[in-house]
Amino acid sequence: MNINDSGIGDALKKIRVQVGGKPIEWIPRPNIRIDEDTESVDEIENLFSESGLLIKDNQPVFVYIRDHTVGGPYIDARSRKKLHFTVCPTLRKMDREGRFDRYRITNRSDDQYPIDVRVGWSSSKETTVALYPCQYCLGIVKYKCFSRKTMSRQARYDIVQSFSAKEALNLLYQHFDIFRRQMSSVKPSTLPTGYPGNWKQIAQRIKKDRGYICEGCDANLAEQRYLLDVHHLDGEKQNIALRNLKVLCKLCHAEEHPHYTVSYIDRGKILRARRTNKELLTKINRSRLHKPW
Repeated sequence: MNINDSGIGDALKKIRVQVGGKPIEWIPRPNIRIDEDTESVDEIENLFSESGLLIKDNQPVFVYIRDHTVGGPYIDARSRKKLHFTVCPTLRKMDREGRFDRYRITNRSDDQYPIDVRVGWSSSKETTVALYPCQYCLGIVKYKCFSRKTMSRQARYDIVQSFSAKEALNLLYQHFDIFRRQMSSVKPSTLPTGYPGNWKQIAQRIKKDRGYICEGCDANLAEQRYLLDVHHLDGEKQNIALRNLKVLCKLCHAEEHPHYTVSYIDRGKILRARRTNKELLTKINRSRLHKPW
């Protein structure tokens, strides 16, 4: 559904959405055109917000890679670089690899984005094309109820093909305004702060006291301790009470945080540790069954 600026405020008043005990009020959009190349890693890292969206100048934005010189001048739509608008696993991977200087930041809503394509062997030219959205991003904001888990491949592709940047921006603004309303309704004293200064030592002690075993899947990671995290059950990083801390492998930790990603290598190591633990338990149970009375 395509909703314009003036209609969103009226719609919110009609349905009386409640956040923090108060109806949401529509916050007018800043009318700032953004269309620029990133010049440093820090510039795009600053787009990452606690709302899970990419935010610049207090408004949601898209990012995409402009360089399409690999593949020739008539690169297929499916093969083009994707349009991103959330802190998705792909951007987190690019963050770890320090490759953010390839991106362009924009809030264009006309579905036409300038890219560079190759012409001949050594030259390139600028052209304007439509870009498919990142499917991770679609799932995070539930664009048209998009789901990588419950939808068929064809249903997902239909949504990708019919993607509208204007509709997406309307949805992103709604998400961001609800997030700001939620944060403003929380007392400052209860807002989450950073980790304690000695958090590294605390986490190491907790892992050691609990035998370097994941409390979610029972995987023994004593030989690969870096695959263990300490999770805060209530989300408050300053709350280091033992009952609030839980030792989890990275895979179990990822289930608690939607945007947490685990590399394929680390995933494989954890899965092998789980299998080893399962085989050990099976042997123990069998030995107990055959133990003479």
